[in-house]
Amino acid sequence: MGEFSQSAQLGISLPHLCRHFKEHTGKTVATYINEVKIDEVKRLLAAGEGSVLEISVRLGFSSAKYMAAVFRRVVGVGIGEWRKSGRL
Repeated sequence: MGEFSQSAQLGISLPHLCRHFKEHTGKTVATYINEVKIDEVKRLLAAGEGSVLEISVRLGFSSAKYMAAVFRRVVGVGIGEWRKSGRL
């Protein structure tokens, strides 16, 4: 079942659902999903549950490089810098 048909089950269009989400959270759906994923990246890295590549695959990023770019955008520092800072 596609995204559109899922929003249709709620009786609203996908664009309307996305606008409603942003009005109530202040974030786009994509931004929210990336923030949740990056929280999980940090948890997995801190727990030593895989390499950056393994974690990127596990969480559905298209590549480890893309995950690292999203990490930097969300967290404000790169993965290596984050690790060195002791934020684990």
